[in-house]
Amino acid sequence: MFHSKITRRLVTSFLLVVLVSLSLLGIILLNYFRDYTMQQEKNALILNAQIIETSLEDSLYSKDVAGLHTTLQEIHEETSLRVTVIDADGTVLADTADPEQSMSNHLDREEVQQAMTEPYGLAIRQSETLHENLMYVAVPVYRNGQLIGIIRTSSSLASMEQSYHTGLRVILSALFFALLAALIIAIWLAHRQVQPIRCLSLDAMEIASGNLHKRLQWHSGDEFDTLVQTINQLTRNLSAKIQESQAEAEKMTLILNNTDNAIMLIDERGLIVGTNRQAEETFHLQGNALHRHSIHVIGSAELSEAAQEVCRQGKAQTITLTIHDGSAAQTFQVFLAPFYNDPDELVLAVFHDISLLQEINQRQAEFVSNAAHELATPLTSISGFAETLLDDDFKDPEASRHFIGIIYREAQRMNSLMKGLLELARLDSTHGKTKIKRIPVEVNTILHQTAEQLQAKAKSKGQALIEAPAPIP
Repeated sequence: MFHSKITRRLVTSFLLVVLVSLSLLGIILLNYFRDYTMQQEKNALILNAQIIETSLEDSLYSKDVAGLHTTLQEIHEETSLRVTVIDADGTVLADTADPEQSMSNHLDREEVQQAMTEPYGLAIRQSETLHENLMYVAVPVYRNGQLIGIIRTSSSLASMEQSYHTGLRVILSALFFALLAALIIAIWLAHRQVQPIRCLSLDAMEIASGNLHKRLQWHSGDEFDTLVQTINQLTRNLSAKIQESQAEAEKMTLILNNTDNAIMLIDERGLIVGTNRQAEETFHLQGNALHRHSIHVIGSAELSEAAQEVCRQGKAQTITLTIHDGSAAQTFQVFLAPFYNDPDELVLAVFHDISLLQEINQRQAEFVSNAAHELATPLTSISGFAETLLDDDFKDPEASRHFIGIIYREAQRMNSLMKGLLELARLDSTHGKTKIKRIPVEVNTILHQTAEQLQAKAKSKGQALIEAPAPIP
């Protein structure tokens, strides 16, 4: 029952309010009862003293002690009041309590001193003769403006004190039963207030565990309904956001896994914490061994150094990386960018395979070199025979005609080479491949022409060029 902190807090607060309220009420009532009783007792004593004053004024003025005793005894028998007659100098002239025994001077008594300067004197103290608390009221008696004595009346406070203690016991008993009733009511109210909270907490914990289809069911007609509606709306919004995030995540995963580029996430220690499928296939990584693979498994420390530099500077970089796998080599253009995922600082690495592009560039370079070499051969022949013609100044028409023929054939050869280069350029297109013409070639004729072209150059170097025709099958 009291396992709930809210229950304990409500019960304690309720009991504390009841205890404080009833205690204050009891204290106020007791004090009011005591003050009211004391006031009534004081008024009665003053009134009695004033009445007695009229009866004893003459005897007091004449100092007739016997008459004072007689009158006081009659008053005591009729009213049971204790009356003391005191002279102006404090001497006790008569007292109903013990009329035969002489009493000490009362001039120093509080009520007597107060009565000498005020309309009456009042004091409460324990009586030395009766041994109980008494209220004393002293009324001065004047004749011709001169104080001739003091009439003091007193009354026991025992009955009032007994009534006060009885009232205190009654209030304490009432307080006990009120607290008992308050405890029962507080427990009932606390249970009534905690029950919906407990039910809502169980449903909320089920939602927190991942069941976003769960809805709170509670109708109390108070503020709890607003809370239930708010939590249900929050759950619906959260479910929609999670579904949207999952759809986006699936879309991103689909894109990453089907892209041609290998993608990695690298932490500041150089460990691979995330990859896409292309990266796992390219670098032979195991997806279930993340956070254990170091970037060095791909065979290069350059990437690790570049990743650390990106972490330090917080700026993206692009590097070219060549990875050797046995006799084969792959070239990648790697884009590195900082990726912040609190509290971790990661680096996103995107690998773009440019191995084919590198190979194409290399082949283009080789092709240009070979084309330049092929073009240089007829140019050399044209230049050589043209120089011979210039030196000979056409003195030998037969030789000149022969050289001009060679120059013409070499020019035609250059034209054929240019057409061949253009034909090679068209091979990349599908249309070009379908338009290729295949014709038979006379190899011995080509060999003879090539030998003629090189004879002059070989002769200038003192070399002999021998032409050996190819056998005809």
